[in-house]
Amino acid sequence: MAKTPKRPAAKQDKRRVAVVILGMHRSGTSALGGVLAQLGCDLPATLMSAHETNPKGFFESAAICQLNDDILASGGSGWSDWQPFNPTWFDSPRAEEFAAPAAELVHGEFAKSHLFVMKDPRICRLLPFWTGVLEAEDVRPVVVHIHRNPLDVANSLRTRDGMEEDLAQLIWLRHVLSAERDSRGLPRSFLSYDQLMQNWAGLTDRIARDLGLGWPRLSARAAADIGAFLMPALRHHLRPKEQLLENPFASEWIRKTYAILQEWAEGGENSADYPRLDQIAREFDHSAPTFAQLIETGRAAIRTVGKAETQLAEVRTELGACQKALDDGQQAHAALTEEKTQLEEAARRAEAAHLEEAEALARASQEVRVQHNTISELQSALAQRQLEAEDWMSAARAAQAALEEQQQAAQAALEEQQQAAQAQSEKALARNRTAEASVTRLTTEIAALSKILVAVENREAQQKAALQRDRDTQMAEAEAARIACDALLASTSWRVTAPLRRISRWLRPSGFG
Repeated sequence: MAKTPKRPAAKQDKRRVAVVILGMHRSGTSALGGVLAQLGCDLPATLMSAHETNPKGFFESAAICQLNDDILASGGSGWSDWQPFNPTWFDSPRAEEFAAPAAELVHGEFAKSHLFVMKDPRICRLLPFWTGVLEAEDVRPVVVHIHRNPLDVANSLRTRDGMEEDLAQLIWLRHVLSAERDSRGLPRSFLSYDQLMQNWAGLTDRIARDLGLGWPRLSARAAADIGAFLMPALRHHLRPKEQLLENPFASEWIRKTYAILQEWAEGGENSADYPRLDQIAREFDHSAPTFAQLIETGRAAIRTVGKAETQLAEVRTELGACQKALDDGQQAHAALTEEKTQLEEAARRAEAAHLEEAEALARASQEVRVQHNTISELQSALAQRQLEAEDWMSAARAAQAALEEQQQAAQAALEEQQQAAQAQSEKALARNRTAEASVTRLTTEIAALSKILVAVENREAQQKAALQRDRDTQMAEAEAARIACDALLASTSWRVTAPLRRISRWLRPSGFG
């Protein structure tokens, strides 16, 4: 099989570079965008917000996504359309109308970045438009294709959007065929979502070599960040590739396209496969009108069934509400019957109780008269007690006044004593400060005298040592002289010269001795 020759790296091309990620929705484009960002590629300024289906984020421009939706709508299409995008749109005045806003977005989202990621699955069907915009902005586009098992893509879209799996597979086929065909001639690299999740580190060199790039942030720290980013727990809907490739009931177009992409991801792009992919695309395009009518009829039927199911659910809801109202009415009737019986029984008990209360009232009336007399007597005694209490209160108030006068006098005396004690305390403090100053001065003088005494003692010690050295020297010299004299007197020469010394003294003139 003929292999596509490797493109030499364009070392002389110093233009800015846009790494364009091409892949179907739910195929790992966001994971790839996050990895490229960790390797040093800049992200758009206005990132699309994360979502529960993509908690790590989308790593794509919300503004570019909105523009792509507008472009698709202007061509009578949408993101979930599986039919080919109108090829005449790219040469129409409508394309020129969108070119200026697209160029402004490239400038606004990526400023003057020399290496940035451009990602949106919609670009798979609009790549000719965006390559033209990038070239006009003096930006060199390079492409990374990422694909995923279409069964997993379909399952994910069914979970997220309620989309039919067969329709999702047709959308997958349209995206990957358009992306592959329109990116031929550009530097590009192919990989699968499985490869990215299982061995991203082994892909970095191959992708960089295919694109003629170097990753600015390829380091141990970046590897740790990417390892933490690619969490296996966030990966769902995993089916073995054999479940599609070996299924004779699956679409042959999808199986063949997926098999080619798998081979390219594992062994490199093979130009001999171009005719096979082009043939699949032509057959797919020619069959699109027939499929479109069938699919639209089926979707209309599904919408009709859905409306009927909704109406049936509403009727069932109303029927349940009526049944509940009937049950509530029956329960209320039973409760009223029970309440009527209880009220009749209560009325009989109330009548008997009324007779008993009348008899008790007569007895109570007699007791009230007796108690009234007792109360009159108690009131007289209470009045007498009140008079006595008032006398006691007067005496207590007088005692209280006297006590307050005594307290005031005691307080005044106490304040005078405190003032006197304060004055004495201040005098004592003044004397203490004077004594402390005297002690400080004496301490200073003693320290100075101590220094002088030490100096004098040092000088005396030095003088004594010098005098001792002089005495030792003189004694040593005297001892040496004595020894020399003894030696001279004991010597033979001294005895032989004794007559000469006597003649010398005899011949010495008198008066010169």
